[in-house]
Formats: sequence, C-alpha cells, structure tokens
Amino acid sequence: MARVWSPLVRLAHWTLVGGFAVAWLTEDDLLQAHVWAGYLVAAAVLVRLAWGIVGPEQDRLRHFLRPPGEVVAYLREALTLRSRRYPGHTPAGAVMGLALLLSIGATAFTGMATLAETRNAGPLAPWFGSGASAVLPVLISPARADEHGHRTKGEHGEYTLGRDGRAVGHKGEDSAFEDLHEFFANLTLVLVLLHVTGVLLASYAHRENLVRGMITGRKPAGD
Repeated sequence: MARVWSPLVRLAHWTLVGGFAVAWLTEDDLLQAHVWAGYLVAAAVLVRLAWGIVGPEQDRLRHFLRPPGEVVAYLREALTLRSRRYPGHTPAGAVMGLALLLSIGATAFTGMATLAETRNAGPLAPWFGSGASAVLPVLISPARADEHGHRTKGEHGEYTLGRDGRAVGHKGEDSAFEDLHEFFANLTLVLVLLHVTGVLLASYAHRENLVRGMITGRKPAGD
C-alpha cells in the first residue's frame, strides 16, 4: 500500500463533501446554515488551491492537468473494466477533480455575491453590496420602511430597509448572480454524481475500495 493522499488533501475533500451536502439540503429553508456551509466550502477550495501550489509534489495542482488523448484512452479502457491502476488520480479522475474544484468554487463565489447583492452582507458586500445601498435610497421612499427594517417592494425589485429607511440590500426579480449560483450548484451536483459513478466503477474494476483510500490516504501502487 502506498500513501498517496496527504492529511490536508483528505480533510479538504471531505470538508467539500460535507459542506456541499449541507448547503444543498438547506438551500430553501435554513439560510444561515446554507450561508455558513458556503463559507466552509469556499475556505476548503482556497486551502486546496493554495496547497496545490506550495504542498508536496503528489498534491500539486499540475497533476490535475492531463492530455485529452490520455483521458479518452483511459475512458475507453474503463468501459471494458480493464483500465490500468494508477497510484494517484486516474486521468479521468484528475480532470474531474479539477472540474469539481472550479465548479464548486464558482458556486461558493456566486453564492456570496448573491448574498452581498440581496442583503448587503458577507465578504463580497464591499464590491457587490455597497453600490446598491448607496443608490437605492434615492429610488425608495423612507416612509415605506418600518422600525424593524422589514422588506418592501419597489420599481426595481424587493429591498431590505433599515431603521432609517435606507436600503441595505435588494433582491431584483432577475438576479444575475442568483441565476449563476443555481447553474453552478446544479453543475456541481451533476459532476458529483459522475465522480461517484466513476469511483464505484474503478473500485469494482480494480477490486479496491477507493473511498477508503481517501479516508486512510493509502491505496495499492500502480501496475
């Protein structure tokens, strides 16, 4: 058995699994849990990307980059359940790992941008929330806010009003960030399902438990 996954890579992997699952399940009803799960996912992506630059050789991001021909050849072999064993990522697994990192990272970013745009909150509020709160008070009458900062609707969408009647966030009928967030979340789910299917097929073909390998960090050496 060879050690192929470092503790930090495994921690980042399972953090992404848990964070995405929680975020998906709390999308509609538990916003606070959804937001914090998104923060956890974003942090895990950043840590994994940084570790892929400064970490040990086997964890470097460059191993995710495989020639298209190598990926296609591996997939053809995989369909016959006779693909060769690799000590680390397979060519298809490497490309999928990179796609998942990019997709889930985009999901987290667009989620935080949506939070900033609609509630003027979160780490991206200075870039995507402040402009709205500076302009919208001109468009909405302070008399339409109550002392508790309730939401109200105006010509340009739905707004959150503070105690002084100033808009502190808005939710337009067509939010570009919200649409992108939903797109990347659905794309990530599709990639996750493909990834799990590939892991199960490779585990069967090679007679090894790849899930356990991502827990222990060890798997059989390549052929």
